[in-house]
Amino acid sequence: RHTRYWRDWSSDVCSSDLGLDVLSSYATLDLTGDQDAQLGRIEAEMDALAGGFGEIWLAIRAGDGAVEDGVLRRTAERAVARLLEQERRTGVGLALYPHTGFWLATTEEAVTLAKSAPPGAGVCFNLCHYLRRDAEPELGPLLRAAAPHLSAVTVNGAEGDGTDWGQLIQPLDAGDHDLRGLLEALDEVGFGGSFGLQGYGVRLPPEVHLARSMAAWREALRQR
Repeated sequence: RHTRYWRDWSSDVCSSDLGLDVLSSYATLDLTGDQDAQLGRIEAEMDALAGGFGEIWLAIRAGDGAVEDGVLRRTAERAVARLLEQERRTGVGLALYPHTGFWLATTEEAVTLAKSAPPGAGVCFNLCHYLRRDAEPELGPLLRAAAPHLSAVTVNGAEGDGTDWGQLIQPLDAGDHDLRGLLEALDEVGFGGSFGLQGYGVRLPPEVHLARSMAAWREALRQR
């Protein structure tokens, strides 16, 4: 099942005009901004993805200014509920995307928000953001807790003790992080969703990056 879907984030070429399935569209919601305008744009993206395998990966931040966290949480819950209505209308999934430094920063926070939302909210596990944390929770229990909502995973090569994005986001054949171990942990929790190749900041030509990473991916599948 781990070969069903793949997206390469090192390239902007991912278009149904080229006969490809668009797996996901990344969107950011600022809880201190104009909610109607932002959500309207995301709903339009969901309309555009309707009829395919598409899913919105939603990162949630909060802009500058002193806003009580309880207010931000209620705003986030209302926004997610509205987008889940659009999910039901379009068939396009919604996955909460934890991002270091954002209001929604960790997998645990994404799971908590998904649980408080109406049914249908997914969660995307991001390897590089997981590794960026000062204290990483044990992977097995984290994935088991996320499993009921886990719909997507992003992977990349990484130095397990890296401290910056250059160390934490590399081609899949680079670094010392154990990809096979991650796949085995995902197998244990019954994950059957989509995988994305995280390519932020990788300076290799996309065709080189993708070829190297796909070779590493197939080797990890063979060994697990």
